[in-house]
Amino acid sequence: MCQSGRSAIVMDNQMVSIEIIPTTSDHIIELLLELKDLDKDELYRFGADKEEMLLKIYKRSIFVDSVIADGKLVWIFGVLGEYLGETGRPWSLFTPEGEKISPFIVTCFYRQAIDKMLQLFPVLIDMVDIKHTKVLRMLKIVGFKFGEPEPFMNGLFIKATRRV
Repeated sequence: MCQSGRSAIVMDNQMVSIEIIPTTSDHIIELLLELKDLDKDELYRFGADKEEMLLKIYKRSIFVDSVIADGKLVWIFGVLGEYLGETGRPWSLFTPEGEKISPFIVTCFYRQAIDKMLQLFPVLIDMVDIKHTKVLRMLKIVGFKFGEPEPFMNGLFIKATRRV
């Protein structure tokens, strides 16, 4: 069904080419131009402007992949952490075009990404804004366990944890 590299899927009765490739700084710049308001707000909470914060996350990540659908950037995901560390911090951001992709397809590809991350880190922890209901549903489907909402970065976040 979905596989890393290049795949073709049917969406809305049309064949869509999906490609997962290593992210470049050009992908980050393209994503910055299309960030949703909720994602912008979350990046601002880290205390830096969105460009600075996203470039910092990109540069500090162990790996970052981009999902391209029919030649358009739709999603970037990666994992922060220290080499040989115990805990990885997954992250992902969608373009508005990525929001149109079937949740089944996104979950299928994200499950593979999480498996790749778990090869690097025995524990994955993400802090998710409670407003990101789609992200929380996706994390639940791929096996994350949740804590109770707690104050974090001037908002309410849920700690999502996945172990090998």
